[in-house]
Amino acid sequence: MYQACKLVHADLSEYNILYHQKKLFIIDVSQSVEHDHPRSLEFLRMDIKNISDFFRRKAVDVLPEQTIFSFITSYDSPTTDPAMTDHLEQLFADRPEVEDTEQAVADNEVDTQVFRQQYMPQTLDQVYDIERDAEKIGKGQREDLVYRNLLADKVPMSGNEADAEDTIGEEEGSEGESGSGSEGGSEDDESRFEKGTPRGKRFQDRDVKKEHKKAVKEEKREKRKEKMPKHLKKRLEVSERWTVGE
Repeated sequence: MYQACKLVHADLSEYNILYHQKKLFIIDVSQSVEHDHPRSLEFLRMDIKNISDFFRRKAVDVLPEQTIFSFITSYDSPTTDPAMTDHLEQLFADRPEVEDTEQAVADNEVDTQVFRQQYMPQTLDQVYDIERDAEKIGKGQREDLVYRNLLADKVPMSGNEADAEDTIGEEEGSEGESGSGSEGGSEDDESRFEKGTPRGKRFQDRDVKKEHKKAVKEEKREKRKEKMPKHLKKRLEVSERWTVGE
């Protein structure tokens, strides 16, 4: 649903799933939200919690919620069988062993609660400390970032974007290769965090805003010139009433 339909259910539980002939049918999707909804990642984590809780009550061994979230949001995760089943089985095999002690279980529950409530940026503009995170990527610590799946090399490009990327690459290649490999690598890492040209009314050029504001004021000023003063308007209304009375 997340990868193919680009939606988050936002109210997923055992009551919204039909199981027939070894297939799942997701129902009650009217409240589903798209990926760019401001709370989509919060809803997704709650959906994961609801389903995980259901299977735990049935004594079914489930993956950690963090692992499930990463599997769902990773654009390179398989979405069809048998590749998807093989990938999930590998995740079960690779998961770290948790000690069966009261303290270990409590610590694991705390980690899960933190994950459920953790702030997750949906765009790079929402990252708190972008310089610090860029440094982490440079050190190969990408996996520490909760938004690692948002990075450029993790998100597949559309056909038009890919063509544009190829064109840019050819133009740069014709100009000649310059700079050392290490400098190029650091520039690539930092370029993922560079902000593009802001769009939308909120980011309009200040001069454009000033001109628009000036035009609106001028328009209102002209309207005021044509507007009849209140005392003359009252006098005219009184005169009309007397005329009607006669």
